[in-house]
Amino acid sequence: MDTTISSNLSNIDAFARQLGSQLGKEFSPGSTKWVARAAVALDCMGGFAEYCGALTLTLPTMDSVYVAVQTRQDQNVQVTMVMDDRNGDPATEVFPLALWYEDDKLVNAATFARRVEELNAAWAKPVVGVLHVLLAGGHVPHWGGGLTIAVAGSSPFQVDAAVSPTITAATLAAICKCLGLDISPTDMALLGQQSQNYIMGIPTGPSAVACGLLGESGALLQLLCQPLEVVGRLTMPEQIIMLGVDCGVRHRAVVDKFRSARTAAFMGRRIIERCLETRGSRTHDWNGYLARLSASDYVDSFRDRLPTKIKGEDFIERFGQTGDLLTSINESVVYKIRSRTEHHIYENMRTHQFVERLARTGRTGEAGLLLEAGELMFASHWSYGQRCGLGSIETDRIVSSLRRRGSEAGIFGARICGLGAGGTVVVLMRDTEAAHQAVRETLAEYTQATGYQTRLMCGASDGLPSCIVQRMG
Repeated sequence: MDTTISSNLSNIDAFARQLGSQLGKEFSPGSTKWVARAAVALDCMGGFAEYCGALTLTLPTMDSVYVAVQTRQDQNVQVTMVMDDRNGDPATEVFPLALWYEDDKLVNAATFARRVEELNAAWAKPVVGVLHVLLAGGHVPHWGGGLTIAVAGSSPFQVDAAVSPTITAATLAAICKCLGLDISPTDMALLGQQSQNYIMGIPTGPSAVACGLLGESGALLQLLCQPLEVVGRLTMPEQIIMLGVDCGVRHRAVVDKFRSARTAAFMGRRIIERCLETRGSRTHDWNGYLARLSASDYVDSFRDRLPTKIKGEDFIERFGQTGDLLTSINESVVYKIRSRTEHHIYENMRTHQFVERLARTGRTGEAGLLLEAGELMFASHWSYGQRCGLGSIETDRIVSSLRRRGSEAGIFGARICGLGAGGTVVVLMRDTEAAHQAVRETLAEYTQATGYQTRLMCGASDGLPSCIVQRMG
């Protein structure tokens, strides 16, 4: 008899059935368990600039993460997870509640993350990290007798920076229901960001977690990350879709590159802050968010003040540290401050313009507006690679090929998204056979040239909410 949980799940009921038949022994029979499904987010525009206060646009996809939670009484937390890199075999680890404490006090996030890694259970950090931030935030006094938690996915996935926000979102949703915690979805998203930042060590913003909790199918979730406000949901124009393409490779240094680009951006922020202090401007007007600077104000007042490059030790001597708790300056590294800083300012501007073009397209049906929206995506892609150093040969190849096919084939725009350095390309296109054929041809050529297998990430079906939590007996 097959004892694995299939990762090819179509809905929450399928997961619940397999949970009962194949992992039933892990849960107490007859006792209540809560099962949550959260959708994997597609970063359509603005995502990399979220930590500088940008507007972001995310879309829930058909890819989902499922989490089941039940209380237990043996002072342990047991986590079981199905991962693609284990050929479907569940990975299980039992964590004693004492792991969260030392001398009856909650250990800090860094110590807890290190303890989990020492158990060779880093794959479980998106789950157990949630438990730590809930304790640290005072949302729960303790974990009582413990928890049993099981995780699976609707499509092949590894526990990496791309899917961990969704595991975090589903875990938060299931635990809050299980324990009756009254935490709003936006506050849950910010808690999820803390787990990503301080437990996972990924210095991103809240957008992906928020999309997993708040997204709606067929609509772009508009989030203003200052720190987090739901601006609205923009319905896609008729017969226009956003499609994700996993290029089949993620470069190993992706998080390090992301962190370096973030460091340089905050170095730029520190210089701008110094300029404002020097001229006596009220710094609270921008509150430290680069995205609050207009492109014209940046060019007129600050661009020429930012060095194109500066060595870390020279920056520290002149300006001190950045004030960003998630990054630190390496004295021996040369940072490209100007380009990294201005990406965030221009990306926020592009995202606002993209929303305006799509909204007008929905009202008027003007095809030319889609061309303009697509050009904003191509500009974002270029900036990701050239200004931030987070591009890749693989994603450049896909975007260039799609751009050559163009609007005649129903392709309007494309850009690298997420953390960059490989990963996913998002495409703005018509939902027609001709456009889908253009994508298929592009990916066939790409696979033939590189040997990498691609995978499509489609938007969630109409009427499917991003997050569902069900009570199971």
